[in-house]
Amino acid sequence: MDLVGRELRAPAASIKGAAAAGLRAASARDPAEMIQFFHIINDQADQMLDLISDLTDAARIDAGNLPVFPEPSEVGALAEQAHSDFLSPGSHIRVHIDLPPDLPRVLADRRRIVQTLVTLLSNAEQRSPEHAALRIGAAAVGLDVVISVVVAGPEMPPERLRHLFRKFGSPGDDAGRTDQRVGAGLDLAICRGVVEAHGGRIWAESGPDQGIQFTFSLPTETAIHPPQRPTGQRKRVLVVDGNPANLRQLRRDLTDVGYRVTAFGDPEKALYFVAERRPHLVLTSMVLPGVDAGEFVQSLFAVADVPVLCLSDAGRDHDIALAFEIGADDYLARPYSPTELATRIQAALSRRAAALPNEPSEPYVREALTIDFARRLVTMDGQALPLTATEYGLLAELATHAGSALTYEHLLQRVWGWNNPGNPYVVRTHLMRLRRKLGKDGHNPTYILAEPRVGYRMVPPDEGPP
Repeated sequence: MDLVGRELRAPAASIKGAAAAGLRAASARDPAEMIQFFHIINDQADQMLDLISDLTDAARIDAGNLPVFPEPSEVGALAEQAHSDFLSPGSHIRVHIDLPPDLPRVLADRRRIVQTLVTLLSNAEQRSPEHAALRIGAAAVGLDVVISVVVAGPEMPPERLRHLFRKFGSPGDDAGRTDQRVGAGLDLAICRGVVEAHGGRIWAESGPDQGIQFTFSLPTETAIHPPQRPTGQRKRVLVVDGNPANLRQLRRDLTDVGYRVTAFGDPEKALYFVAERRPHLVLTSMVLPGVDAGEFVQSLFAVADVPVLCLSDAGRDHDIALAFEIGADDYLARPYSPTELATRIQAALSRRAAALPNEPSEPYVREALTIDFARRLVTMDGQALPLTATEYGLLAELATHAGSALTYEHLLQRVWGWNNPGNPYVVRTHLMRLRRKLGKDGHNPTYILAEPRVGYRMVPPDEGPP
């Protein structure tokens, strides 16, 4: 509340000062001077209204009910509108729009995504050297389009980079912030909420002499096809959560978009259902009664090859790391919007349906390791290895291209369907777990070799010892 009060106090003080100055000896003042005071009052009132709107959006994001109305949109039109809205008359700021000609259309709430781009342009400009040019770029990656705002300049410290999208930044961030606009502590947090409500992700990167790059993803027009109710077999989603209210809400949200939903509060009953009925996807809370979430997910993978999405209640950064460490395909943080929930589930199902269509017909055999692509079976000395669906996908992708170094970006796109080329952490975490399961590969790699600053390479079956 103190931070909110500070943000509202600045325009209120300007309005009060201008009104008080106008009232003092008003009859003796020059009309032009009075008009100036009225302009100040009008401008500051507009700022207060904008801030109140931002606070309302922030509250809706926290509650998980920010309204977005996505429709097929051309990325070029969104970028041009943002460029026009960002530049004021007479501005000398240079903005270059660099887009490939064959970009697919995205699903976007035009007003909110244009405002997101304007906010990112404003933040990039505030953090850049004077007269530095801004650039809007985009690329199609998998089922998404990633859109970036880039500006050259000094590197942003990693500790500040981590807190950029939090409300009002991190404690003590004001001292290093050059952007002192009213509401500047809310705008990037709202950008994150807007993008995630579309089912996308947003992040920032910075490096020595590289300035800062803001990037976010949006689903393409063809990526999201919500299940239709009547005809054909609807996908079955299993929901596991110890909170009855959460179960009811998730059941409603998923039923509304056409999924068949089975819900359990008891993890043991959920495991039995997975073994017997094989749902298309499991959506599970990170907090379960009587069992550790990691152990529960591992038990799921032991009985079925099924994509798993984890629901997080709090401690977002910690829960994200934990979700991927236990082998989940994706995560969703509460509060979430129904649009984001449906989008994440559909994306996970689409990735699974399209995963690894060109695997070799012959097994990969090297020393004690055998990968039988046709049976999706991995054995070590004749014993089947208990790999998760993601671990198998990662190993199969590396083995399919044995001998070639695969970049983090390639693996994130092919195995996860992700569009965050700057986040190798997920790949490293799963590789570490996979190597441990391969035995001696954990400390003395025999099968999977790290390629510094590139990614990983699978040793070909007939190659000598590494």
